[in-house]
Amino acid sequence: DVWKMACTIAAERKRREISPAIEILNRCCEKTTGLKSQDAKAFQQQITALLEFLQMGERVMDRVSASEKSAVLKLLSRFL
Repeated sequence: DVWKMACTIAAERKRREISPAIEILNRCCEKTTGLKSQDAKAFQQQITALLEFLQMGERVMDRVSASEKSAVLKLLSRFL
């Protein structure tokens, strides 16, 4: 089943790529929170934005993987 295979691939990619990146970005945020320089603040903003983007992607992947194929295909067909 193609749907099942796609969900498996997405879960593996999340485990190998997305989750470790989120952990690293969380640590970066924690370590740079108290810094006061302009560069540090800009870095903190970039890291926070990237972290939020990855977390949103993770939530989307979780929801798509947990849904039924027909529901996702119906939703995608609206956008296309």
